[in-house]
Amino acid sequence: MKTQIIPIPTNFGACHLLWKQGEVQAFFLPFSSTKKGLQQIKKKYPEAELVVKIPKEVRASADSIQDYFKGRTSNLKSIPIKTPSEAPFFKKVYQVLRNTKPGEVLSYGELAQRAGSPKASRAVGQAMANNPLPLLIPCHRVIGSTGKLHGFSADGGLSTKQRLLSLEGAKPTSRKG
Repeated sequence: MKTQIIPIPTNFGACHLLWKQGEVQAFFLPFSSTKKGLQQIKKKYPEAELVVKIPKEVRASADSIQDYFKGRTSNLKSIPIKTPSEAPFFKKVYQVLRNTKPGEVLSYGELAQRAGSPKASRAVGQAMANNPLPLLIPCHRVIGSTGKLHGFSADGGLSTKQRLLSLEGAKPTSRKG
């Protein structure tokens, strides 16, 4: 079975997920244009095929993603994902982050500590930069120790990160560092 690119329309724009063998392989937050998004995805995943209609087996996941962007409590953790096959520390970081609740923010240092390596905040930054499943492994919830927003590679950068945090009711700038 080929990897499928499945557009998920949301009120933020079209997200795209890559689906294969019953799980999400990669996830893309909305791009400024669908054409730009598809070009970026095809550059990274040239073998993937665009699917116009959301397949039945993806419908529940698509509904959860659409609910999230409408500001509804949504269990994105229930979406089946292929855990990125990175270094063991990255896997631990992704697992801890996947278990954070909407609106909960963590500093890079706090996430490193929860993942069992308190001095590995730079490695946490690398894990975030290599996260192929933003939103599903919610890297937007990772902030600087003073509450400032840092590094977000999705289209729109930090403004997209802020929009996601606002949607969840998070107030990262109220933290004390």
